[in-house]
Amino acid sequence: MKKSKITTLIIMFIFGVTVFSSCKRSNNNKTPTQFSQTKILHNATVNGINLPDGTKAIRINKSKVKFIFPKGFQLWYLDNNHHIQKMAESGYTCSCSSSGGCNVVYVKEQYGCMQGGCTGSCTGTPGKGLANRDNIAFVNLNQKISPVQSQKEFDSLSYIPKFLLYDPQIAQMLKTYARSIYKKDVDINSVLKKIDTHKGFNSDINNIVYVQMKMLGYKFIYGILVNDLTKAKSTNNMWNIAPSKAKCECKSGTSGCTSGSIWGVKYCKGGSCTKCKMN
Repeated sequence: MKKSKITTLIIMFIFGVTVFSSCKRSNNNKTPTQFSQTKILHNATVNGINLPDGTKAIRINKSKVKFIFPKGFQLWYLDNNHHIQKMAESGYTCSCSSSGGCNVVYVKEQYGCMQGGCTGSCTGTPGKGLANRDNIAFVNLNQKISPVQSQKEFDSLSYIPKFLLYDPQIAQMLKTYARSIYKKDVDINSVLKKIDTHKGFNSDINNIVYVQMKMLGYKFIYGILVNDLTKAKSTNNMWNIAPSKAKCECKSGTSGCTSGSIWGVKYCKGGSCTKCKMN
């Protein structure tokens, strides 16, 4: 009886080592995580794109997982017709080039594919919105427009992508905010036009001041016409003035990365620059 138990334990040990080694070989020495039906994600990445913390991953089957973003979060992206699409969920699928199926795995906070029963090669395909890394943004609709509270907070955020500013919903948010800070008899459209056509970037306490703001999970530089502010807004010292060193810089491609403005928000116009950023 004892000999039989020992033999069984040895067989189980060898089997366990063999399976573990097989998994490591199939994933470049990274042990895959076989997640349960539902998993709450933190620091997760798909196709080089960071998903919002709290995203829910639902396993549809071995080859497909669906992502449901946290309440108030949406993935916005430009489609091939340059229209903004908005999604509250997406996914990831592993496909086999031959017979059998591939398994979706979660390795070191990244999604990928494991051979599984596939007799060919496996290909991982991100869902809509996650397939293209350009002109996409996770928008936090829970965060309204407001001044930043500190330089540390401002530095921790990314600048708002230019394409978001052309969405009617965002335009309305910015116009509504402008109405809340300026005097009632002020023509908001005229104020915003004056700020947007102003070429300078240095703040002028007697005219236009550029301040640090946040909305939708992003930061931005916002121009305000100080003489037309309500008395409450002009005297409570709520603004952090933006440093004049902020500028547009072309990281890749030819020239053309220059400063622009819409709805009072400063942004960078790409032009011939393929990677234009505000620093």
